[in-house]
Amino acid sequence: MPRNSHFRLSEEIRWFIIEEKTKNVPPSLIIHEIKKNFHRSISYSTIRLTWRRYLETGGIDYVEPAGRPKSLNDREERQLVRSFIANPGQSIKSTVKLQNQQPIGRKTVSCRTVRRTLRRRGLVPRMSNSGSEVTPKNRKKRLKFAKDHASWNETDWSQVVFSDECTLFPMRTKTRVLWAPMGSERAPPYEENLKLKSINVWGFMRYDGRIELVRFEGTMKEAKYMELLEEHLDDAIAPMRRNRNELIFMQDNAKYHSAKDIGMFLRQNKKKILKWPAQSPDLSPMENLWAALKQELWNQRGKIKSSGDVWALSREIVRDFTLEFIHKLYESLPNRMELVIKNGGNRIVH
Repeated sequence: MPRNSHFRLSEEIRWFIIEEKTKNVPPSLIIHEIKKNFHRSISYSTIRLTWRRYLETGGIDYVEPAGRPKSLNDREERQLVRSFIANPGQSIKSTVKLQNQQPIGRKTVSCRTVRRTLRRRGLVPRMSNSGSEVTPKNRKKRLKFAKDHASWNETDWSQVVFSDECTLFPMRTKTRVLWAPMGSERAPPYEENLKLKSINVWGFMRYDGRIELVRFEGTMKEAKYMELLEEHLDDAIAPMRRNRNELIFMQDNAKYHSAKDIGMFLRQNKKKILKWPAQSPDLSPMENLWAALKQELWNQRGKIKSSGDVWALSREIVRDFTLEFIHKLYESLPNRMELVIKNGGNRIVH
């Protein structure tokens, strides 16, 4: 099938244009007559190109443009689409790697070619729900954690300081993407990637509304995390006003969080730690805070020209988060425990 055939004019319309042009009818009147008689809107450039093709070839047939041949023929494109539909979660990168290891007729393809082919054939990316699976071992731990804290109310949770790391304004999402026919659920908007540098931050959130962000470079590792704790932990869990009790510090189960030296440091300094179950980002209100921050960064993306702008704007945004917003996150924790118990330890479905 010729490319873009569904956008092309019928032979009847093309010959009508030629006939009108031979009569020196103005293009504006040709456009009006075509819209009136054929119910089709065309542009001045369409009339100009149709007439030029007639003068050059003596006919109205479309001539395929010269250039590099297509990487995949129609049969190969159909096979590609069937493969993605039959194997949900199939990776474009792995598909390209396999294709180029066993090229058909010595042809190779790129990720861009595969992505464009899928879109042209009616498939769109949608977010996967696969992240909701939890291993049996961690389901038991999540269920035990929820039951142990089922009696905690907002006052109990207000003693916890939540902490986490995050990459702000990433160029690509790490969420698994599935390719599926148009109309599938949860199809994300097709947005242009912003050519911006991302920043890595560690932060904590307290019930009294205090939010602190600390920027760090590169990948978080044990030594770097130790430096953060030595500098900021005392400040994070300092007693709130009208409360003489030291707060409880929450950290997730990242490998460097559970390192031997980190545990020894916390024990030696007699810090109260909330033992958090693995695979449980859905239980932490920090994830909601990151989501709100990223959304606001996206809303104000016109102000961002560099990673420095991302950092400055992030601090400005968190200062504007209201105490009511923070309290609502804490208020949601008893309900999260209830849902985990109801789901038998599985993830909370939002």
